[in-house]
Amino acid sequence: EPISDQAQAYYDMGEILSDLGRCGEAMEAYQQVRAADQTGTSAVVGGAEWRSDELRFRGPTGSRLGTGC
Repeated sequence: EPISDQAQAYYDMGEILSDLGRCGEAMEAYQQVRAADQTGTSAVVGGAEWRSDELRFRGPTGSRLGTGC
């Protein structure tokens, strides 16, 4: 399944920003994945949506809700 190089780049940027603890910027990068992927149905779009939700709905590090960002 072909994916946009730009969509993959936004996903990778989101991963890096998340690792750095820059949650807001990571979520913005994950949201850009859908805009960059013309089909909106690739695995990278699904992965970005999952990671964005994970950051959005998990609590801060050390909370009982999850690891957060």
